[in-house]
Amino acid sequence: MRSVFYKVNQSEIRNPNGKFGKALAEHEKNIKYNKKVQRWRKALQEAANISGWPYEHSCNEFKFIQEIVEEISNSKLNCTPLFVARYPVGINSRVKTILSNIESNEAHVIGIYGPDGIGKTTIAKAIFNKTCDHFDGFCYLENFREKSGTNDGVIELQETLLSEILRDKNLKVGNKYRGTTMIKERLSFIRILLVLDDVDKWVQIENLLGRCDWFASVSKIIITTRDKHLGATLGKCFSAYEVKELDQDEALELFSMHAFQSNKPKKDYLELANQVIQYTKGLPLALVIMGANLCGRSKPEWKSAIDKYERISNKEIQKVLEISYEGLDEIEQDIFLDIASFFKGFLKKYAMDILDSCDLNPIYGIQKLIDKCLISADQYEKLYMNDFLQQMGKDIVRRESPQLPRKHSRLWRYKDVLDVLTENTAKKLGDIVQASRELPDLSFATPNIKQLTLGECMKLVKVHDSNGCLDKLESWDLTGCIELKILPCYIMMTSLKFLILYECKRVGRFPDIPKEIKILKFLSLAYTAIRELPSSFRNLIGIERLDIGSYFYSCHLPSSIYKLQYLRKLSLHGNVQFPKDVEIGRQALRNSYGGFSKYGFLMLNLVKYLTSCFHLSKKCLLSSSENLNLQDGIMRFNGLHFLLIEDSKFLKKIPKLPESIRSVYAPNCISLNLQSLRKLFLQVGPEFPTFAFCIAFHLVSSKDSNANNDKCSARCDDVISWVCVVNISINGHKQPFMQKLIFQCLKCDHLWFYGVPHSQLQQNFGNLMQGDRNHVEVSCKTSHWTSEYENFAPVIARIGAHVECICPQNSIIIHNNSQNVHENIELAPLLPPFSISNGSHMNHVNLNGLRHRRTSTSCNP
Repeated sequence: MRSVFYKVNQSEIRNPNGKFGKALAEHEKNIKYNKKVQRWRKALQEAANISGWPYEHSCNEFKFIQEIVEEISNSKLNCTPLFVARYPVGINSRVKTILSNIESNEAHVIGIYGPDGIGKTTIAKAIFNKTCDHFDGFCYLENFREKSGTNDGVIELQETLLSEILRDKNLKVGNKYRGTTMIKERLSFIRILLVLDDVDKWVQIENLLGRCDWFASVSKIIITTRDKHLGATLGKCFSAYEVKELDQDEALELFSMHAFQSNKPKKDYLELANQVIQYTKGLPLALVIMGANLCGRSKPEWKSAIDKYERISNKEIQKVLEISYEGLDEIEQDIFLDIASFFKGFLKKYAMDILDSCDLNPIYGIQKLIDKCLISADQYEKLYMNDFLQQMGKDIVRRESPQLPRKHSRLWRYKDVLDVLTENTAKKLGDIVQASRELPDLSFATPNIKQLTLGECMKLVKVHDSNGCLDKLESWDLTGCIELKILPCYIMMTSLKFLILYECKRVGRFPDIPKEIKILKFLSLAYTAIRELPSSFRNLIGIERLDIGSYFYSCHLPSSIYKLQYLRKLSLHGNVQFPKDVEIGRQALRNSYGGFSKYGFLMLNLVKYLTSCFHLSKKCLLSSSENLNLQDGIMRFNGLHFLLIEDSKFLKKIPKLPESIRSVYAPNCISLNLQSLRKLFLQVGPEFPTFAFCIAFHLVSSKDSNANNDKCSARCDDVISWVCVVNISINGHKQPFMQKLIFQCLKCDHLWFYGVPHSQLQQNFGNLMQGDRNHVEVSCKTSHWTSEYENFAPVIARIGAHVECICPQNSIIIHNNSQNVHENIELAPLLPPFSISNGSHMNHVNLNGLRHRRTSTSCNP
């Protein structure tokens, strides 16, 4: 009988509606209640001891608080649960995460932030329901932003807070200042839970509470907000938690609960449901509204609704999202609409440059939008915006004039832009430029312009003088304006960094530079008609890269060219003549070929077998060009790293170069002799290469060429390009020696020399060099060649290499390793390149002796 009675009692206890279950629940409530009363009384006693009030006041206040405690003692401090959500999908996991962080964090102000519709309020209600019984008093204030907008609203909130916690419905505060005092005096010593839902500004909280640090450290104030920056001034007292979108599974479950009253979609609706999931991007608000709207509808209705949603936002969703937009100031609203219309997916810096030119202060404004959770920036600093927010922004612009796009403040559809430009002011400006393609005065219309790209404006002839003084212009590109003749008389652009006149074939005069310009870094005058530069050219003291010259004019550089001491890259196209008889200081001439002569690159003697049949045609000759040479003055560019000399058919020698030089390219310079090239190869910087190779490319005639018998002349007219790949194999381990190198627009045989110092070789291939002796194989392959007239194709005629044995003593230099190259290699093409569009040609050279450093005093060659 005893065991049976026990089982019956257990079943009764487990039933919450049974007699014993109710009694147990009541008992547990009484225990919690008694603990609360004890905490109140203890806190009351401590407050009385440290209050410092006068005796009478202290007694009265103590008696008053005692009455409050007794009133609470005679009532039930039960927390009536708030309604959370019909289907709280994904809520529990987020609540659990935030609660675990709250318990391990001393901060007593907790911010839950995220965009509208993400579920902040739902999570806050769930946290309130789960934790309110652990506090002496609790209060949930909803619609806080709206109610705190007026003095009456603040007073109402203060009275609600005090009456809810103190259980006095008749309590009045009179004014908000007395209200904050009462909150401090009567609530600061008890443990409370306060939720402020929808906080917009920190001043709203201060108006209600005064200071948050008035409350006991064990109290918790939870705020929901769109602004993650809201509590930044509180420091350690504040911690923030971002609410993320639902993941794929959670989104599908929430949508299905509203659309199908099931946690899974119907099988025949699965594809349509997934379309909605992709469209909503895990936003709970959108999933709930769209699920309810589509519930019970047919598949054709679903398809039609989804198409509509992708074009026009749902009004219920948009109404909620617009609250955030309305909370922005006018400039922030402009930035938001600009990003929604134009800059989503663009780099933040690009958008900021344009917005800054419109005086919108984007540095602060964009960060404000990020703080408000309206936009974000990814790891690559690209701007991102939720699709619903973007649709909302575009719809705000559309509402300016629903039927007349030309009255919209922003246009993003190609058709609307085209329609407006055909009848608007922009077309009038275009007509002016087209009719004359003079570029008018921009200093009044767009004084803050930073970038001006007019590439290939075929009818542009003149640029107005005033445009030479655009103070904020940073980049000006006039590439390919083939009819342009007249530039401004002078340039005084203090912000200009890039000026490009590439292929402006009729521009014959470069503007004067009245004052020094330090910020201009890149100037391209290549393939213009400029024959002389003004002496004021020396004022461009900050230039780091200069492209100049053309194949149809000789360009004479002024002596002031040597003032460009920051020059790093110099590209000379065609026939460029340096000033003669310029005195050069002894210090500039300290570099010499003799320093590296002992390393003689004797492998170049194989080049003598190449037979070049190219001869200059008289029609190519230009007056006073036969003696064209670079001058020793180039040594003055002591920071020069890169030198390009292109299409200079009469250049016979390259003088001594500064020690800073690292790369020299001289394509189509057919007058350079072998002696000049050999001297050039001996300049590879202060460290002579441990490993170097030279490749001779030979252009061969195609068998089916329709060229006339003057093959040399034909080669002059043809233009050939190809890709070259070099691989190195050390002890059987093969890996690329360098990235694919592209040789472009070449018209004759060429040599390519490349050297690697020991430090770089060790860095790139140290893991492959494992012993005293290392077997090295170099392979070179040409491929992907193109020929403009299909008359010629490139082949590798010779490849030679130099290897230095690295030992602490008795270092051995392989002066001549020609025995490693077969002398019977013919210069005829090894493949018929013309027969395939992707022809290739490969050659090898095998070497023994590439070494590590070693501690012994001898080594074997």
